[in-house]
Amino acid sequence: MAFIFPEGQRFDCGSCTKCCRGAWNIHVDPASYEQVHGSGLYQKLEKAYGQPPMYMDEPEPGQKTALTLMHEGGCVFLDKDRLCSIHKFLGAKAKPLGCRQFPFVLRPTPDGTVVGVSFFCSAVQHNSGRPLPEHVEELEGLAKEYRHAGVGFRPISLYGDLTISWQSYKILEDMATSCLSIDDLRLGLWRVMVGTALSVGCLLRNGTTTPLASALQPTVSDEDLDRRLRAMPAVFVARDDVFESMERMFLIGIVGALESKNPEICKKNTEAIFYRGVVDSETFRCEIELKHFDDFRTRFDASWSTPHWKRYIDHLVFRKFLGLGRTVMANASALYMALPLLEFYRDLFAFVQNKLQPDLQDVYLAYDVVERGFTTHSRGMDPFFFEMADAFVNQVQQILKLQEMAS
Repeated sequence: MAFIFPEGQRFDCGSCTKCCRGAWNIHVDPASYEQVHGSGLYQKLEKAYGQPPMYMDEPEPGQKTALTLMHEGGCVFLDKDRLCSIHKFLGAKAKPLGCRQFPFVLRPTPDGTVVGVSFFCSAVQHNSGRPLPEHVEELEGLAKEYRHAGVGFRPISLYGDLTISWQSYKILEDMATSCLSIDDLRLGLWRVMVGTALSVGCLLRNGTTTPLASALQPTVSDEDLDRRLRAMPAVFVARDDVFESMERMFLIGIVGALESKNPEICKKNTEAIFYRGVVDSETFRCEIELKHFDDFRTRFDASWSTPHWKRYIDHLVFRKFLGLGRTVMANASALYMALPLLEFYRDLFAFVQNKLQPDLQDVYLAYDVVERGFTTHSRGMDPFFFEMADAFVNQVQQILKLQEMAS
């Protein structure tokens, strides 16, 4: 099995158990469920908490999934020393596959299995441990046990009904990598998003669309996409007031959703963020007065954070974030919005702690929020992704039309 590793990334578990306290449900594979369910540890915890430490969820009719019970913000199997009792009493292989796999993100592609990592992991954030290729034996076992979602074996959705092949996706990914190679990360991300939107706009303008995208045949050939990208007009798309207004509204909406899953509280939070009022924050488990937040953010220069953000953004592109789950355009829009979101939470963590300015720990805390809620482990963010894609594409199409009229 061919693994493709990112350059320079390291990892070794430091037993901080932050991943066990991430306030998410852990899905339990059948083998682990059977082994743990019949153990004395299971019976002991069931007696202690008055309910089973694993329970059955039914996300769809007829489909049941075992999940671990959460207690006081952490997995119920954490012992008094905050260590995994399954690992301690039953062995590492008895733990759910999702636990054993973390922080690895395996992504099969036609070129090999890309090995990514989650930046929610502290060791990944600090880039501490062995180089990832030294984990190959462990990765081979994980790859055999679980069928990971791949990219490139079927047509990849570009936007709407437009689909592209794996080779065409790599053309767009190469474009993204080239854009992100410049020193100005914000400008690089802007070029990735606008470049993807321009490619979509040019394809739509030339009538490349079908009523229903085929699951077997891309609607855009490699040659056609490459030719049209090379012939794409030199359109200078600036971050004008319209784009900046859209960005701000999306940022406010995303933060509002991240701070509460309750629709009513989410609505109130969104309004509070817009007007710099009081936010009822799940992240901070308290109310936050934002009246002086904007003033706080103007007092310091946090450009030192850029290399950290760049390492993260580059890694998202490496592990095929642009081609997974949604459309390439939606993911390019989310990639662009990840930077202001990271900056917002970096500054908010410092603001809440009454610091004079953010430090490296605030960068790591920002990773936690963005990874858990927006990029790698997100739930319910797809509407934002697609709405951002539509807004950016529509605006770029308007610019293309104005250019045509002017010429």
